[in-house]
Amino acid sequence: MKFPICKVCMRNELLCNACAVRIGEQEIKVDEIKMFRRLNKILKNQKSLKDIEIKRAVGSNTLILITRKEDVSKLIGKDGSIVKKLVRELNRPVRIVGEPSDINQLVNDILFTVPIMGINILYKPEGQIYRVRIPKSHRAKLPVSFGVLASISRYLLDANVDVIFE
Repeated sequence: MKFPICKVCMRNELLCNACAVRIGEQEIKVDEIKMFRRLNKILKNQKSLKDIEIKRAVGSNTLILITRKEDVSKLIGKDGSIVKKLVRELNRPVRIVGEPSDINQLVNDILFTVPIMGINILYKPEGQIYRVRIPKSHRAKLPVSFGVLASISRYLLDANVDVIFE
C-alpha cells in the first residue's frame, strides 16, 4: 500500500524532511498521519491491497478514505470484507471514495447522506468559489465538517468550497 508518507515515516513518530514538506503542501493534519499508520497496521497482511494508493483519510464521525478510482473496489473487498474489517477495528463508519474529476462528483461522494440543493459558482477577484447549498434541516447530519470538505477540495481539485444552509 502507498500513502502520502514514506515507509520510514510510517514506522517512526517523526517525519523526514521530504515528507514534512510534502505533508505541509497537501495540508495533511497530524491525526490523518496517525490514521495512515493505523490503517497500515490493520491492512498490512492483505495481499490484494499491495498496489493500492490511499491519498487522504479524513473525517471525524465517518472515516472517508480517498484513493484512486481503480483502487476503490480493491479497498472495499469481496462482499465488503475489507471495509467490514476496518469498521470493526476503527469503531466508526468507513466510506471509500475514488479521486473525483469534478467538484460535483466530489461533493456528492463526500456528502453522500445529505441532499444537495445545488452547487453555484461565484466569481470573485480572488478566484472562483463553489457554493454548496444544503437544506437547514440536514445541518446536523453532515458526515464531515466544512473544513474537511474545503481541505479535500483544495487538495484534489484546487477549488474553494463554501457550504451554506437554506
